[in-house]
Amino acid sequence: MDDLGPSFIHQLRFVKFFLDQRIDVTCLLVSAFQVHPTSSPAATRVAGGEVQGRAVDKCSSSGTAGATGKNLDNICVIGVFGKGASGSQSKGLLLNKLFDSNVFESQNIFQHFPKNPDGSPTDSCHVESHYDKANRTLYLHLVSVYDASQLAHLCRNLPQHSSPAECHAYWKGHEGHHARLMLFLFTVCHILIVFHPRAVFDTSYVKLFRALQATREKLTPHLSASLKSHSLSRQWQTSGRMCTPRLLFICQQNDLTRYSNPDEKGNEAKGKKKSPRKVLQLHLEDQIYRIFRKTHILTNNMSHCLFSIPLNQGFVHILNRDNELKDPVHELIKSYQIISETRGSPRDESRPFVMPITVDSMPSLTEKNKDTLRSFVDQHANLILAKKGFDDSFRGATIAHFEYPTLKTWIDVATSLYDVFVNPSDDPKQTASLAYLQTTLDQDLRFSEMRCKKILPMANRMYQETASSHYTSTVHRNKLMQAMHTYSQHARGPAYETFALQLQEECERFWQSGRQLCEVVSLTGHHCIHKLHLLPTDPELDMPKDVVLTRTPHTNNNQTPCACNCGRSSGTREDPFDLKVANLDFFEELEEKCCKDLRHIKFPVYIPSPSRRPSEVTREEEEEAQESRGKDDDDDDLSMKAVEKIKFSTDMKGSESGIMTPDHSLGQSAADGFLPTGQAIPHTAESSDVLSGEHQDDVSTKEETDDVDGSGSQFSSPLQGMLCSTSPRGMLPAFSSWSLICLGPSSLYHPSKGLDQRSFLRESKHLLPWDIPIPKGAVLDSHWPSPSETVSTSKKGGRGRDKKDGSDGLRAYIGNEYECPRGHRFICSGPDKVVKVPSGSGGPKESGNKLVTSDVPLYFPCPCRSNKPPLGQLIRTFVVTPPGPVFIKLNPKVRPGPHPTPIFYPLPGEVGVTLSASSMWVLRYPFVYMSEAGAVMPPTDNQPTPGAKLLKGLFLVTLQPPQS
Repeated sequence: MDDLGPSFIHQLRFVKFFLDQRIDVTCLLVSAFQVHPTSSPAATRVAGGEVQGRAVDKCSSSGTAGATGKNLDNICVIGVFGKGASGSQSKGLLLNKLFDSNVFESQNIFQHFPKNPDGSPTDSCHVESHYDKANRTLYLHLVSVYDASQLAHLCRNLPQHSSPAECHAYWKGHEGHHARLMLFLFTVCHILIVFHPRAVFDTSYVKLFRALQATREKLTPHLSASLKSHSLSRQWQTSGRMCTPRLLFICQQNDLTRYSNPDEKGNEAKGKKKSPRKVLQLHLEDQIYRIFRKTHILTNNMSHCLFSIPLNQGFVHILNRDNELKDPVHELIKSYQIISETRGSPRDESRPFVMPITVDSMPSLTEKNKDTLRSFVDQHANLILAKKGFDDSFRGATIAHFEYPTLKTWIDVATSLYDVFVNPSDDPKQTASLAYLQTTLDQDLRFSEMRCKKILPMANRMYQETASSHYTSTVHRNKLMQAMHTYSQHARGPAYETFALQLQEECERFWQSGRQLCEVVSLTGHHCIHKLHLLPTDPELDMPKDVVLTRTPHTNNNQTPCACNCGRSSGTREDPFDLKVANLDFFEELEEKCCKDLRHIKFPVYIPSPSRRPSEVTREEEEEAQESRGKDDDDDDLSMKAVEKIKFSTDMKGSESGIMTPDHSLGQSAADGFLPTGQAIPHTAESSDVLSGEHQDDVSTKEETDDVDGSGSQFSSPLQGMLCSTSPRGMLPAFSSWSLICLGPSSLYHPSKGLDQRSFLRESKHLLPWDIPIPKGAVLDSHWPSPSETVSTSKKGGRGRDKKDGSDGLRAYIGNEYECPRGHRFICSGPDKVVKVPSGSGGPKESGNKLVTSDVPLYFPCPCRSNKPPLGQLIRTFVVTPPGPVFIKLNPKVRPGPHPTPIFYPLPGEVGVTLSASSMWVLRYPFVYMSEAGAVMPPTDNQPTPGAKLLKGLFLVTLQPPQS
C-alpha cells in the first residue's frame, strides 16, 4: 500500500522547483496537477496515497506579475476526513460548496479502479488536494475506506476463499493505512474538519484519536530529525508540526422536523429564539467537549494534545436542508412516487407517463441559497491568514507555538513528513511506532491474542502430561488432535490460526526433542521400540547439533519360540526386521547345533558373474540376444510338439519316464498322466489348460530350468525379495528362504506314535496316510511287484492287491505342520480340521487325500486355547516316501494373501524337486513372504487372512528317479 507514495513527493518537488523560479502559484498548480489546462477544473484521481492538486482559476498571461509578493504570503492548510454518505455521495461533494465548482468529483461505487503494473489493486486510501488561490487556502481531502465507493472497491478485490484471519488482516491493513494518513494530516494542517453523515458524535473516534496521539509522541524524534535539514524555527523542528491543529465537525444531514419553519428562521434572525438546528449544534459541542476531556484527549497542556477545539467559537456545523446533498436518482424516484399518487382516474392511467423533471429542474451541486458552510469555515481560516493563530488553551495555560508557512515552505515540510508516515525507513524504532498504531487500533486482534495466549499453555500441558518417553507419529498425531480440540473450545478471534500453528510447532518440537520412536516396522508389523536411531551400517548424517542419534540395530523385544529346519530343536526368535534374518540366519544358527550333517537340497540362488571387459560384454550380450530370439522360436516349436505328444500319449511306449498327477494316481488312466518330455505338470487350474493345449508356454520351461544350477549371471543384481510370480523372468534371489532336508530313512517314522519331536500337541503329531492306487492294466502295472513280494493291505498290515477293487497301491505319509507364536505345533488333516489322535488308538483315521487335492490355509487357529486362540502359521511339510519305482515330487506354491498377492515358490517354472524313495523329508516354508513391492504382513486380529493359502499341486507322482 505504500509503494505509490513517491508520486506525491514527486509532485510536491515539481511545484517547489517552479516556486524557486518565481512563477505564479496558480499557474504552477495548474501545470503540475491538471492533465489539460484548458479542460474542466475537475482533476483526475490518482490512487495509492498521491495528493491531487486542483486550481479554481486558470493561468493567464498576466499572472506572473507580482509573483514574488504572492509567494511570500502565508497560507492556511485545511484537512478533511470522515465518513461519506450512502450511495455515490461523498464528503468531497460538500467541499464543492466552498468553491462553487465541481472540484472534487463523486466516485461511482460500480466504477472499476485501476490496478498497479503488477496486477494488484491500487490503494484504497489517498489524499486529494486543491489550492484556493483567492483565499490562499490549501485543502487536503482524505479519501478512505469509509467512503462508499472505496468500500465497494475493496469488496471487489477481496481475495476469494479467504480464511477469517485473512479477511480480518485485509480490512485492518487498510484501516491502518488510513490512520497513518490521518496522522499526516494532523501534522501538516492548521485546521481539521470531520465530516459525518448524521448529527451525532461517532464515539469510535475516541479510540482513533488516542492511538494517533500516542503514536505522534513516539514519532516526534523522527519528525524532528527529518525537519532539521530545513530552515525552520526551532519550535517547529522540536515539535514536528506547525501548530496544534483545530478540529471542526460538519454533519451532513439531520432529522429535525421543525428545521425549515420560516417563522423560526425569522426569529433566529431577530435574535428572539434559536432554531432547533442551532440548539442541536450547541448540545453536540458540549457533548464532544466533555467526552474529549473525560478521555484525556484534551488536556491543559495543548502542546502535547493531538488537536484543540475553540473555546469561544462554534466548532460543530449542521447543514440545513437547503444545503444538504441531494441524490438525483433519489429525487427522480421521489417525483415518480408523487405523480403515481396523483393519478387516480382510469383516463389518467391510459395516458403515457411523462417525467416532470427536466435537466434544469434537477438539483445542482452549485446552487447557493445561503452558504453557511462557507462562513463556518472562513471564520476559522481567517485567523490563520491574518496570523492571529488559535487561543484554545485551557485555564490560562501556555499558548502553543504557531507557524504561518508559505506554500513553498509547506511543500518542503510535507515532502519530508510524508515519508515518515507513509514510506517509513528501516529504523526499528520508527517501524515499532507505526506497528504500535496498528496494534492499538485492532482491538479484536488484541483480545483474541490475549485469549489465545491464555489457552495455549493449557493445551500444551494436555499434550505433555500423558506423553511417554518416546512414541510413534501416530500417537503424536492423536495427542496433537486432543490438544487442538482443547484449544479450539476456548480460543476465539482472528488470532486463532496463528496460535494454532504455534501450538502445533511447540508440540512438534516437544516430540522431536528426543521423544521420537523409531518408525521402522518389522516384517511382522511391529514398531521398533528404540528412540530414533541409526543402524550400525548407516552412513554419517549431517544432523543438528542438538540432535544426537545413537547407532543400534532395530528391536522390539517381541520374541517367539520357533523350531529349526528339521523341527527337532527349537530356539527363541527375535521379531525380524530383515528378510535374510527371518528366513535364513535364524535357521542357520539352529542348524549348527542340530541338522547341519543331514542331507540338504539346495535351491537356486543368484551368483554374480566374473567381471569382463566392456568389449567382450558387448559382444557376448549381442550373441546372447540372438540366441535368445532363436530359443524363443525353438521353444514355440517344442511346445507345439509337446502338446501333440500329450494328445497321443496312449500309443507311446517306454513309460519309465512318465509323470502321474494326483488325480491320475487316484483312479484315472495312468496313460493320461505321462509326459515324454519329463516335465511335471502340477495339479492346478493351469494344468488342465496345458493338457488342452491352451497354454503352451507353461509346458516348455527349458529356458527357466537351465538356471536351476544357480547361475543367473545375465543380471547385475539379485532380487530384492523372494522369487514369486511378479519377479522378472530369469532373476534369482540372493539367498533361499526355503529349506528341504532329508531326515533319514522312512523307518524313522512310526505311524502309531507319530512324530517324535518337541512342542507338538499330544493328539496332533501324526502324519496322514496317502494311498497311491495303481489301476489294473495301467502302464505301471508291469512294474508293480509280484504278490509274493508284497504285503497285504488287510488288517494284518502291509501292502498288496486289494481283492475288492482289483487295484494295487502304495502308501506314503504326509502332513502340514503349523506353529503358533506360543511355540505350539500341530498338524491339520485338511483345510478346516486339526489332526486329533487319542493315545493308544494306533494312528489317524483320516486320509491325506484332502491335502493333495485341496488348497490348504496358510494360517490356522491353534487348538491350545478355545477363546481367541492364536494363529498358527504353516511352517513345515513332512513327507515319508514309499519305496520305488514310484517317486514323490514336491512343487510348493504359496499365495500369502488375497488376490492380487503374488505366488511364492522356491524354484522357477514348473520343475519341482523329486524326493528319494523310502525316506523321510521335511520342507520348511518361509517365515516371512516378501516380494519386490514389500513384505506381506501376517494377520493381526487372530483371524486368518482370506486367500492366504498353500495352493494344491504340492504333491506330484513320477516314475523318474531323482538325480543323484
